[in-house]
Amino acid sequence: MRSRRDRRLPACESRACDRAPRGGRPAIVVVSHDAASAGSRSGPNPLADGDGENGKRSRSSILLLFAVAAASAGQTAMLAFLPSLVDDGQSPLSLRAHDFHVASLSAVHPLAALLFAPLWGWLADRVDYRVVLRAALVVLVFALAPVGVVALPVLYLLRMLAGMSAAAIIPLALLATSFAAGGRSKRAIHFTWLTAFVFLGDMSAPLLAEASRAVFPRAPLLMLAALVAMIALFMMFVRLPASGGAGSRGDDREAASLPTTLILLLVTVLGGGGLAAIHVSLLVTRAETSLNRETIAWMLSLCGFAMLAAQLF
Repeated sequence: MRSRRDRRLPACESRACDRAPRGGRPAIVVVSHDAASAGSRSGPNPLADGDGENGKRSRSSILLLFAVAAASAGQTAMLAFLPSLVDDGQSPLSLRAHDFHVASLSAVHPLAALLFAPLWGWLADRVDYRVVLRAALVVLVFALAPVGVVALPVLYLLRMLAGMSAAAIIPLALLATSFAAGGRSKRAIHFTWLTAFVFLGDMSAPLLAEASRAVFPRAPLLMLAALVAMIALFMMFVRLPASGGAGSRGDDREAASLPTTLILLLVTVLGGGGLAAIHVSLLVTRAETSLNRETIAWMLSLCGFAMLAAQLF
């Protein structure tokens, strides 16, 4: 009788048997399912991890593009409607008072952006900039949705809130891009696309407002507000670059000198002021030969298209 030790083992069907030395018994390797799972978890997959990070970065970059477009659209979408919104008041206005309110409502948005931009920069240095960016998108929704159903004093407040929001969204989107991983040239490309989407918002907003008025006559910016709300909702779940990320390191180039900075600021002020003057000149007259709202919207959109083309080409 054979002993327990000498009993023949069952035939091995594993490929490990082919690698066993001749004349000896094949080695039996037992790998539990938990151990295999633990091994796969303990060893990182660089390719999969890289793809995941790139996917998250792409989603955040796309949302930032639409965020700056929404901030820009909040300014130009309302411009063509300002004369009729001022006329909708309970008491009729003189021509001078009408033009004054149209020009003032046009100026409130950029003035609020100018005054509150330093505040948002100061706040972003002390709290998480991502919180400020998401909050600014939510504020922009509430600044756009009620337009058309509020009195003239409230309209001033809504324009101010829209300007405050734009002053936070556009610079913080640029800040988020600077924190993203990538070289200097790659970040420059992202900055170019962000600026292009600002002009894309200028181009599309007047036409979108006209389409919204056809559906919601009393709330011409409601469709735009809904789109901004969707962007704000998606922004709550996407992962934005953290402050001081990989992209913010490794650049030791000196900043531009003060005279250069002042010259660039002067060019920006002159360009923005000239554009604002063109916008207001389309709105302030109520003569019989003046342009109607639809034509003004198309001209504003054409102006945005020209700026977009100049940026890209």
